[in-house]
Amino acid sequence: MPPTPVVKVVWRGVRRALRRAGYATLLVLLVWLVVVGRRVPRTDRLWADDVAQLAEVAIDGDTLRVKNLRSGGLRGADFVWEDETYDLREIESMWFGVDEFIGQPAFAHGMLHWVWRDGRSVTVSVEARKEQGEEYSAWQGLWRNYELTYVWADTADMLDLRVNDRAAQLRLHPLRLNSLTPRAVLEGFAAQTNTVHTEGAWYHSVLHNCTNELAHVVNDLAAGTIPLTRARVQTGYADARLHEWGMLNTTLPWDEQLITSRKVTQLVQAATANGGQAWLASVLEALQQEMSEEIKTEVQKEAERGAN
Repeated sequence: MPPTPVVKVVWRGVRRALRRAGYATLLVLLVWLVVVGRRVPRTDRLWADDVAQLAEVAIDGDTLRVKNLRSGGLRGADFVWEDETYDLREIESMWFGVDEFIGQPAFAHGMLHWVWRDGRSVTVSVEARKEQGEEYSAWQGLWRNYELTYVWADTADMLDLRVNDRAAQLRLHPLRLNSLTPRAVLEGFAAQTNTVHTEGAWYHSVLHNCTNELAHVVNDLAAGTIPLTRARVQTGYADARLHEWGMLNTTLPWDEQLITSRKVTQLVQAATANGGQAWLASVLEALQQEMSEEIKTEVQKEAERGAN
């Protein structure tokens, strides 16, 4: 049966709309290629103080050497960039940190932390490398407006800075990545850090954000370890997915784990209130104990109060 005149008219309209949409898409791609795609990442801008230097990482046998490890920056003090050496055989644990975006639960900043048996620690934070006076914008991050940088920092100073100077709400979880040891993961990040900082790379709010970059490095070491889910973009859900996949070293169900992980903010505030030193080990020990013990948590207590 031949199509009716009405069907022909509708079909012509649909084809016309598709052609127009195709032209519009092609125009956007051309503009992106001409205006954005030709941009080349640089290292010679006037950078913001907290990303002023690029880390360089070398591994010689069991020795890790980090050039431009960041510390300081607390209470308005200057950031300090130092060269440090670590024994890779002495890594004790690996943690996944989440800096919540207040009022935007779907989004957060993810970081990895390594702790040594002697109490020393290193954080790797993948960030947009802002210039002096520049503010972060997820929209601007779509259009090659920020270079990408891997910040290597002292974990105690990183947590102190975010909690006390930037009023952040943090979550912190002990991490286990199936067959990958903390050392193997750290070595993977060392290699990627050098590649990014030598060749240059662009930050992208969706494709190359803090969480996606962490997943890329881990999956390069063991393909498929971190599945592709919406948590790669909606980064505030990344730790929930890790818990679902059994990659958080805890015995608690997610609701309880979430509450316990948030206690790190108050623990850091209390530990740093008197300007004490070497407090990180006690904070991590307190968190680990709560995540490992079979105890009544706030969730259970709240349920019992509701039942009464």
